[in-house]
Amino acid sequence: MNIITFITFGITIVVAMIGVFSFGWLNILKETNNLLRAQVEELKVANKELLEKHNDSIKQLSSMQGQLDVLKSIPLVNIDVTLQEISKFNKSLADTNEKILDRLNSDAMVLAQETKNVGEAVKDVKIDLAKNS
Repeated sequence: MNIITFITFGITIVVAMIGVFSFGWLNILKETNNLLRAQVEELKVANKELLEKHNDSIKQLSSMQGQLDVLKSIPLVNIDVTLQEISKFNKSLADTNEKILDRLNSDAMVLAQETKNVGEAVKDVKIDLAKNS
């Protein structure tokens, strides 16, 4: 073998190795690019969903802030005073109801006694009428 054949053979092997390496490297790059494109699309979809959730959360926060503003505007001191006044009124009403109940009980006892007395008087009248007839 002469030296030119040996060099040609060496160059052929090197070129073949570079070709195989380049082919493999290009396939790896293509696959990586495809995977990255797919991942980018997935991230776009996820980003869109998260953006919608974020916008919904902003709306909910706005609504809650409005409710909080309404609650802050309620005069809590006036509510306390009003509740105290209602409590006093209820106590006064309870006292009045108790007095009315006591009065009704005493009137019922008087009525029962008077009914008994009238019943006895009617009985006496019947006896007198029976004697006089």
